[in-house]
Amino acid sequence: MTYVVTVDICIAEGTPEMDPLQRAGAVALLENGLASIDGIDGPDGREVDLLDAIVAVYPGGALLKVFVDAEALEFAEDAVRDVVGEVLQPLRAAHGLEGRAVRSRTAPGARPGEPRRR
Repeated sequence: MTYVVTVDICIAEGTPEMDPLQRAGAVALLENGLASIDGIDGPDGREVDLLDAIVAVYPGGALLKVFVDAEALEFAEDAVRDVVGEVLQPLRAAHGLEGRAVRSRTAPGARPGEPRRR
């Protein structure tokens, strides 16, 4: 099933907001980091496919919409949490960005509990 996992990334308290050049760099690092990943090994060796990602950066952080194909919502959320944690490594030092919330829903047209047909 296809899930859309939303990740809200905020700069750490006390860190100045990102200027336009920093935001452009953050977009490039996030997009390139996510684009370099095809699949994620989920729990019990179950694979989660990363289908697409949308990155929006604002002065106080970033908002990610990550589309994944997973057997269950829990696998989708765990996989995205792990991947975003890795992708954020270069940004943590440079901008103080930290993922704060993960929210999920099934993709439009997908019915909960029904496997996605290919």
